[in-house]
Amino acid sequence: MAACAAAGFPARVGHSSGYKGWMDGRLYEQLPEKKDHAFSDEPFELGNNHGRVFGPLAKGGAHYFIASFSREKVAPVSKIKHRYSSFNQARDRFSAGLDRGGAYRIAAFESLGNAIIGDPALTTGDHDGVAARLVAEKKD
Repeated sequence: MAACAAAGFPARVGHSSGYKGWMDGRLYEQLPEKKDHAFSDEPFELGNNHGRVFGPLAKGGAHYFIASFSREKVAPVSKIKHRYSSFNQARDRFSAGLDRGGAYRIAAFESLGNAIIGDPALTTGDHDGVAARLVAEKKD
């Protein structure tokens, strides 16, 4: 959680919670654990990138996390006040923040082979099927 805050994404109130992530045959609770919180680069009243992290899975001497982030626009006078804007922008902003924060570095962008582009029956946006793979920097 400290690395998320250092990346410019502290845990903030105003987001849905209670999600789970699936890794290696098991469900993991979301981080942050606090109800109605997510990691976010701005308060929920403003346009923001926000998301949840799941894990850790300890395997082979390493710890693995997965995450899901999205960007939303806020339209205070609209009936729907929070509108989805982009998965890709949020992924890129969060991973770049972690990389700048020094605890992690971007190792690669990996194709997951599950891109859904331009099909409004299946997605609301720009899911390109690419994940940012980050690795923890060794501490001296």
